[in-house]
Amino acid sequence: MAVSLTHPNRIARAENGNKVALWGTQIALRIPTGLIENVSTMMIALRFIASLAILIGCLWAARLATAAFALSLPAPLLGLVLLFILLQSGIIKSEYLLPSCEPILKYMAVFFIPAGVGLISYLDMLGENAWLLVSVLTLVPALGLLLTGKLASKGRYYD
Repeated sequence: MAVSLTHPNRIARAENGNKVALWGTQIALRIPTGLIENVSTMMIALRFIASLAILIGCLWAARLATAAFALSLPAPLLGLVLLFILLQSGIIKSEYLLPSCEPILKYMAVFFIPAGVGLISYLDMLGENAWLLVSVLTLVPALGLLLTGKLASKGRYYD
């Protein structure tokens, strides 16, 4: 972007007619390119640290709340609820969390590998007790629904 120096004071005009702060362009011309790359790398690192601090801050606040109020709710779950509330209210924008969330989500599958390996190592035991697993996974929810329906039909509810 070329800047025409029609005004020798603080304001200059760019090619498209927009006003540009002359002192900013003069400062930018004096900065060596290596320093700009270092500042850019440092800004990326600071954004990552700030977004990670938001995530850790939500977890810390949740742990503090569960300890202070003796809640039986797990602190990470409460931290996620707190983060959800902050995001939905607009106090925290999702762009603030992107620098630390992108790498975490990118490698999330790695965290599930030990569970998958553990499941594969017990395939023979799962095969032996497959009828028990299937019956528990179908009968327990069905029984729960039936009992809830029976109990709810006997009660009185006002809408």
